[in-house]
Amino acid sequence: MVLADVLCGTKPQARYRGSKLYTRLKVAGVDVASMGSLEPELESDQVYQVIEDRRSAYRKLIVRDGLLVGAMLVGNTAAAATLVQLFDRNDPLPEDPLEALVTSRGAAAAPADRQVCNCHKVSEASLREAIANGADSVEAVGECTKAGTGCGSCKGEIGQLVTSLVRKPAAELQVAN
Repeated sequence: MVLADVLCGTKPQARYRGSKLYTRLKVAGVDVASMGSLEPELESDQVYQVIEDRRSAYRKLIVRDGLLVGAMLVGNTAAAATLVQLFDRNDPLPEDPLEALVTSRGAAAAPADRQVCNCHKVSEASLREAIANGADSVEAVGECTKAGTGCGSCKGEIGQLVTSLVRKPAAELQVAN
């Protein structure tokens, strides 16, 4: 976008400011996700760590001025989509940053505009709508919304939505406006 603005002359002063890095993969059968800075860079950076020995999971957040500047999740990556959204948009973290590690699966008030597929910017509301309109598999949801057709890291969450919603009555699938 910046290159087009400079070449076309629409914004000749536009400059590329870098990309926010995010990775999600499986290493030796263990889910891993990371984004941004993995170590504090400033004296004022705050580090939050959760170590779950029995579940073999580790989660770490690097917070600067109430914003997420980095995260590492090993073994338990359920909060990765939410964290990527906070990281990518520079949205403020909750007052207690550890709340960002709690997934919305069990939460009563998950925001309908929460982005599930970062590659194609597909919200949970769009996924619910596709499922309500008959998409009954991850592949069918992907055909309707493109979700899960990029890097694929959101396929697990899409599958959970399909499983939890596909057999429910249509009234429960409707997206609140």
